[in-house]
Amino acid sequence: MIIDTSPSEYVPTFYLTAIHGVRSDADSWQSAWMNLGAISGLASSFSLVRNSDSNLREGTEHINGFDAIRYSVDTTRATGVETGLYRATLGPGGFEKGTVWVTSQGCPVKFVLDVEMHNNNGGVQQDHYEEAMFRK
Repeated sequence: MIIDTSPSEYVPTFYLTAIHGVRSDADSWQSAWMNLGAISGLASSFSLVRNSDSNLREGTEHINGFDAIRYSVDTTRATGVETGLYRATLGPGGFEKGTVWVTSQGCPVKFVLDVEMHNNNGGVQQDHYEEAMFRK
C-alpha cells in the first residue's frame, strides 16, 4: 500500500495496488482474500478504540516530516462500559496495544498496533499492523 499526502492540506490518499486472485489457482485466490482481510481487520481495529479512554496522549513529535501528536493505545486500561465492549469483541484476555501518531487535524502519520483476540473455541488470533506516511 502506498500512502501519499497533499503537503498543503495533509489529507491522506490511499493507493492500493490491484488485488488479483485467480480462482482456479488456490494460492493466488488465498493471497487475494488475505490482502482484503488485512484491510478490513485494520479498519475494525481502529474503529474499536477511536475516541476511547484506552488512548492516552503522550506528547508531540516531529515524525516522517510531520508535526504529530503521539497517542498510546492500550485497551487493558479501559474502565466501565469500554471494558465490557473489549471483552465482548476481543474475548476475555484479548487486547489492542500500540502507538498512533496523528497531525493536529487528525490525519494519521504512523501507527503500530498489536491485536490479540481470544476466540470462543479457545483459539488465540494475533495480528500486527504497522504503517507510515511520509511527506514527499
